[in-house]
Amino acid sequence: MAMDLTFDRIFGNLGLLEVICSYLPVATIGKLTRTRTQVHIGISQLPLLARELLAAKQLVNQYGFSPQHMTLLREYLSKQVQDEEGLSWAEQKTFWNDRVQQYHDQIQNNPLRSLRWIKAWSADCTDASQQRSLVALPNETISCKVDYVNSHLRDTCIIQLQIGIDYYRIPEGNRGDVSQVCYNESRGNALFQLIAPEQPGLYMIWQKESAQYSFQDAAEYHWHRECATPYLPYKHGFLAWLRVDPQATPKPRGDRVYFLASKPVET
Repeated sequence: MAMDLTFDRIFGNLGLLEVICSYLPVATIGKLTRTRTQVHIGISQLPLLARELLAAKQLVNQYGFSPQHMTLLREYLSKQVQDEEGLSWAEQKTFWNDRVQQYHDQIQNNPLRSLRWIKAWSADCTDASQQRSLVALPNETISCKVDYVNSHLRDTCIIQLQIGIDYYRIPEGNRGDVSQVCYNESRGNALFQLIAPEQPGLYMIWQKESAQYSFQDAAEYHWHRECATPYLPYKHGFLAWLRVDPQATPKPRGDRVYFLASKPVET
């Protein structure tokens, strides 16, 4: 038995359907065909697919995630054995909503807070049409801007907030030294540039916090080796994907910046 689901009523953009569903196993989505206005799926799979679509809608529309985000995340994690936990739109929605809510709880209710948070992110490169999924040429300079909070009010540790491309040449200066605090709070905008790796492939731009004496010490001693579990850096600091492609085609810069400070709004 099958039924018609008017996709654009719940999602608003029929063209994203195939992308959102592309990572789902065939057994999960069942028979899937497409017309101009409707999606035809097995009725037994409708609740799961609808939940995924609604979760994707929030992450794409509210947090600026790329429609290809789950496909890119799976590709990024493909070099290691990875179970399926967390690798669905619904699970990602729960995770990021919880993180945003924790940020607001800390800001509003914890006078001894210690948090690092990128409130807004934007970048410019060959293809920045999707601000959280960039495409750049090898060795290209990527111009970046962030609106940040770096707060450490519980003791006199020196805390750095930095942004880099995976672990690529961080000690050599290929990073954004956003903010350093010691028993105080810093907020504002930071401008910096990152250099895309020479080797084509998929990379992650992410934020990292350290407790060292200086930015350089943090770069040398806290970014010096890759994490054995790539999913952990993703959960702690994902900002955007970066695809390095020697055939990258210039596209107009996207006018939507990633903004992850408003409280979650369920859709």
